[in-house]
Amino acid sequence: MINLTVPFVYEAVIIKPRCRKPSLIAIKDKVQVQIKTTTLDKLPIAFKVGDIDLRWDGERLWDYYLESVAKEPKRKVGVDELIKNTQNDGSTYRYSRPGAAAPFKNCWMNLKWSNAPLGVKHNINDCGFDKWISDDDVHDKSEVNYREWVEDNRDVVVALVNKIANGILIIDGTLFSECNEPRYEVCSFGAGHNYSVAMFVTFGYNPNLSSDCYFRADDFYKAQESLLKRDPDKNKIPEPNDGHRIEVFIPEALRCNPKYDHVA
Repeated sequence: MINLTVPFVYEAVIIKPRCRKPSLIAIKDKVQVQIKTTTLDKLPIAFKVGDIDLRWDGERLWDYYLESVAKEPKRKVGVDELIKNTQNDGSTYRYSRPGAAAPFKNCWMNLKWSNAPLGVKHNINDCGFDKWISDDDVHDKSEVNYREWVEDNRDVVVALVNKIANGILIIDGTLFSECNEPRYEVCSFGAGHNYSVAMFVTFGYNPNLSSDCYFRADDFYKAQESLLKRDPDKNKIPEPNDGHRIEVFIPEALRCNPKYDHVA
């Protein structure tokens, strides 16, 4: 187990001394989280798709947490890089948003589009989730002078930080992230004319497609049959994108049920 102290920003609504109306301020704080560690030999391969190995811990699937940057090849991330970027408030990470090498950096900014911001609730035209820890107008709570502490959303941000930490696993010193179960997707193209039908391996659901378009990893032949029904003129046996079928090594890891999981 690795302990990390994660810095973050949250919002507070206060009433300042000699004031009547509430004001919104940004507060900086820290919380300690734990990230589990294990070894590769303790997580067997549950699914394989081409060169992707999805490992199983008895409850969840894991794959390498790859740093993905435009115009650069994806790369694996070591635990030392994670610790460094977290301890330094993300200042050693050259990007403004979270990535595999700095999963906590400015993560609170993602809450701006949720129900968490307090500005709308209190009719204040401001948002603290736009702030960086290093901004001059972001303070420790102990530095704030107020007459009344009306409300804050610290618990919401702490819950987000813990959720991020819970989705990370360190295996033999390398970061892995929780991933979804692979499944087959059969869909048509052509704005109603269905001039093309294809099968894909995907790790989630498209809300614009019916649940009938999805098949479990062990239902390849049902997916194939569905494709052929849509396009009986196929002149060869259809295969998923890149020609890689899903190989199932641990049947117990099969949890996907499109009929019930996906509503479209």
